[in-house]
Amino acid sequence: MIIEILAILGLILCFAGYRLLKTVLFLCGFTIGFLVAYAFSPLIFKTKICCGSNGHKAVHLGLSAVAGFVLGILSLKLYRFGVFAVGQCLGLVRYQREFLFRLWRGNTA
Repeated sequence: MIIEILAILGLILCFAGYRLLKTVLFLCGFTIGFLVAYAFSPLIFKTKICCGSNGHKAVHLGLSAVAGFVLGILSLKLYRFGVFAVGQCLGLVRYQREFLFRLWRGNTA
């Protein structure tokens, strides 16, 4: 189901790509900001409220969403940074695809 959704989104971007450039820049910036904040916030904020062993998941997700929103706005305002974020998203998708394919085949070395 995910492949079909991504294929439809790919076709939409193929035919209306430049009109949706700002949307794509924001979404890629948001995705990178959210993922980086979600991965590294437990290492930075070891408090009871956010990311400790008894932390609330909603606060962790909210903090990551704020960081993603800030990076999304930043990628809109700084065009070159936004293009970098789009490239980073594509690289992340490529890496995950290769990793999952190797994991599926049982060859992680």
